[in-house]
Amino acid sequence: MEIVSLSNLEVLKLVKEAKKDLKNLTHITDKKKLSYEDKMKIALCKHFVQHMNEKKITLTELSIELKMPKSRVSEIINYKISKYTVDKLIENVLKLAAISPKTRAYL
Repeated sequence: MEIVSLSNLEVLKLVKEAKKDLKNLTHITDKKKLSYEDKMKIALCKHFVQHMNEKKITLTELSIELKMPKSRVSEIINYKISKYTVDKLIENVLKLAAISPKTRAYL
């Protein structure tokens, strides 16, 4: 099996294609081309999107809750995974777990 690392644009294209008909989709449906690391990053980003959808909050509200810059939260919820390491995303998910019982239960 060949492991391929995709660029941000390629990942975003996959996300856009997956979201065409599904308003609140929080995952990429075709993960065959992703490396294991990219799959892990996407799984971590998914928690932020799910939290926003569940609480019906905006990007700005989430950034305030997490005490993170809006631009960083935007990168995470838009799956710009090449900007983050798995370690950094885990660090951010731990911040989310502090305010989200569902995420805390997952961990």
